[in-house]
Amino acid sequence: MSYICSLLRQILRFSESQVEKHDARYITFGIFSTINYMLPMYMFSQNHFGNISVLSIRLTAILLSFFLSVSDMWYRPLKEYLPIYWHFTIMFCLPFMVTYMTFFDGISIFWIINIALALMLGLILLNFLSFVILFPVGIVLAVTIANIQGLDARLVMPNYLLFPSFYLLLFVFGITIIFFRNKEKEYSGKIQAMRALAGSIVHQISTPVSTISMLVTNIKFLDMTERDLFILNDKKQRIEKEIIYIHDTVNIILTRLSSDATPLICTSVSAKNFISEVIDRYPFTEKERSLVQINIEEDFILNINKRFMTHIVFNLLQNALYQIKEAQKGEIFIAVYQNRKRKIISIKDTATGIPKSKIESIFSPFITSKSEGTGIGLYFCKKFITAMNGNLNCISEYGKYAEFIIEF
Repeated sequence: MSYICSLLRQILRFSESQVEKHDARYITFGIFSTINYMLPMYMFSQNHFGNISVLSIRLTAILLSFFLSVSDMWYRPLKEYLPIYWHFTIMFCLPFMVTYMTFFDGISIFWIINIALALMLGLILLNFLSFVILFPVGIVLAVTIANIQGLDARLVMPNYLLFPSFYLLLFVFGITIIFFRNKEKEYSGKIQAMRALAGSIVHQISTPVSTISMLVTNIKFLDMTERDLFILNDKKQRIEKEIIYIHDTVNIILTRLSSDATPLICTSVSAKNFISEVIDRYPFTEKERSLVQINIEEDFILNINKRFMTHIVFNLLQNALYQIKEAQKGEIFIAVYQNRKRKIISIKDTATGIPKSKIESIFSPFITSKSEGTGIGLYFCKKFITAMNGNLNCISEYGKYAEFIIEF
């Protein structure tokens, strides 16, 4: 049983990594696919309507697509499984559905066009590795069920359709690969450039930060009163602590950016103590600190990398303060609690919220609403949370609030 759970977890992580590499349009495809399988009049023909298998498969495709279209309203813990649900829905609605229906109705120009459209959609919606895995799986599954039902006898290709079929499929693959795959290459190029830049930044910043750290450590205070000496030593220690944080942030986060292979070393920490420490360290102005309210319902132990987790909370706080400043209104609410054995840290701001049209892409790289932003902050926050066996989601109501939920 533990082996099965471990295998499912690995599949889920793989699915998440593939979605990260090629942005998944959950809601857009969900709406399109729901309408696509509900409206066509041919589904109400006597040939289809009287067949339980066809109706069951079509109804399953409609339900899968519908639940995908409302994925932003899913119960929070379920959102962790959204990537694998997305891949299953694509597999079922495109290669499986089209292949099975081709067996059921027999080869015709209508189903050849549908096969071509399914291939085009798959190449657009998925990265290449996901496409190579999901489409053969869907096709094999459909062929297996069709053979069991004895539908393979209907699959006869008329001679007059051979050339149009070959031309159409070649055209679809050619157009999609030439035009739409440029987007994936562009993304890959940006990642490579960012990784190269990360290495350069590490090299350029590490040396001066180390020098500053050494100078601060060697500062000696002479001929001072005990009270002044205590105050200055306290400030010195705070400076040293912040220099260590800068050094760690540069060397750990940017080094990990340059290579995904570095494992995260996690330790057990108190959630209450961690949040208190992060809030004490964040460079709030007096006005900003007054906007932050903390509610720790229950303390619990987190198995996290404190340096990465501190960076994540800092990033979420920085984003919330930016939105409040832009909207000229709002507060920040930080909550720590447990929900059905899930350990949760929530950071919510009541500024402007996020439009539904944008919420599904906020964790994608190079997408930002800030004029000076890079679009990689939330992307790497989610990436690092996932590396710590957690999950980061966002729920929002535009004009009212945006809440980022970290779950372990």
